[in-house]
Amino acid sequence: LLKKSEKVEKDYQIKKYFQIDMVSFSKKKKKGEDFSSVELEKATQYAAEDALMTLSTRIRNSANEILGSSEIDYKIHIDKEIDQEFHDFSERKNVVLIVKEALNNIAKYSKAKEVLINFKKIEKDFVLEITDNGIGFTQNFSKGNGLLNMKKRAEEIGGKFEIISEKGTSVKITIPKLRD
Repeated sequence: LLKKSEKVEKDYQIKKYFQIDMVSFSKKKKKGEDFSSVELEKATQYAAEDALMTLSTRIRNSANEILGSSEIDYKIHIDKEIDQEFHDFSERKNVVLIVKEALNNIAKYSKAKEVLINFKKIEKDFVLEITDNGIGFTQNFSKGNGLLNMKKRAEEIGGKFEIISEKGTSVKITIPKLRD
C-alpha cells in the first residue's frame, strides 16, 4: 500500500509526464481504479527523459518530425541561453505546442519552400519567431482553433502573440524574461 503522499505524487507524475488526458484520468479516479505498475514505470521513464531533453532539442525534433519528409527547407537558430532559462514544464510544453501548431499550419496550408525558426534573447525578452515564404492567409481567428490556441498558450506563459501575413507568414511570441 502506498502512503497518501506517495499516491498523490504518483498521480501527479502520471498526469504530468505520462500525458493521460484529463478526461480519462478523471474517469479512472472516479471509478476508484488505480494505475498499473507499467503505467507508473512509463511515467517515471518519461519524466527522466523529459528532464534530459532540452527545449531546443524538443523544438528541433518537432521541426524534423513535421517538416523532415516535406519539400520545405528549414533552418533553426536558438540562443544557448534559452535552454538555461526555460525549466518550467508548463512553459516548455506551451512553447513546443506553439511551434508544432505553427509548423503544422505551414506544412498543410502555406505552400512555403522555406521556414526559419528563431528563438533568441533580445534585451529583456525572449522572442520566438517562425517565418515562412508561403502564400500567407487572411487572418480570421474564428476559423479553426490553431491560431487561438497559439495565442492562448503564449498568454499562459506571460507572452504576447503576433501574426503577420503578407508575403509569407510570421508568427512571433514575445516572452518577458521576468515572469511568474
